[in-house]
Amino acid sequence: RLQILILLATSAFILLFSQTSLAANKTKAKTSTTQKATTQKITKPKVTKSTKKSVPNGTLSSNLEISEIFPNPKGPDTEKEWLELHNSGSKTINLGNWLIRQKNPQKPSVKVKVSKLSNNLEIKSNGYLTLSKIELKNTLNNSNNLIELVDFQGKVMDKASYKESKEDLSSSKINIKNWENNKLLQKTWISTKPSKNLENPIYYKLDARVIEADFEENLKNNILNLTTAKNQKITVKLNKNNQTSLLKPNLKITAIVEKINNNYLLYSYKILPQAKNPD
Repeated sequence: RLQILILLATSAFILLFSQTSLAANKTKAKTSTTQKATTQKITKPKVTKSTKKSVPNGTLSSNLEISEIFPNPKGPDTEKEWLELHNSGSKTINLGNWLIRQKNPQKPSVKVKVSKLSNNLEIKSNGYLTLSKIELKNTLNNSNNLIELVDFQGKVMDKASYKESKEDLSSSKINIKNWENNKLLQKTWISTKPSKNLENPIYYKLDARVIEADFEENLKNNILNLTTAKNQKITVKLNKNNQTSLLKPNLKITAIVEKINNNYLLYSYKILPQAKNPD
């Protein structure tokens, strides 16, 4: 009988131990599942909005223009080329979100270069500002280039184009004024020496007559004496591009002259119809 009692007690203990272990395993499994779900919830990536700040718009103005382009400096172009802007107005212009666009008019399929300008860039009244690769974040094309100056509302305010560029020379916008009254006649582009952040050359158009006195001697010294319609005398220097063989005493011409300090250089001339001598 004692053996039977011991056997019954042992069986009861084993049964109790098995039930306890089973309950403990269920609790552990439940806890593990809860922890896993909690971990997944914590590590789930969150979607956040971009904190990138937009660039404030600058100033709208019709007084901003492209004044000079230097796309082909001597040697490597990248670090030396620049584009110059001029503010002809009486107020400072901020360039925030203005654009410089470059297109190839011969090949519309070529990707357009777009440079968005910073609001840290400003041009004072009647001032100049040159934009290098640092500000443009683009290089200037050496040929077949159309450059557009666009305000932050998308309006093209000025443009300039060139088929080719001469090494170490600028393409400059010049004003041609009337000699008599100083009024602006036209704006055009010509090749000049670079004049970074400086006023471009001023040209004048005038009708004049070649003075006969000392004509041959003056021609040898590369100068020409003229008299205007109002009998004002002017001495101009000739350059190597002038075709002097056509010049004669008393010849009436329309001349384009460049003002350099207080001197004048003959840029070009056109022969006017000459009065016929009476028989």
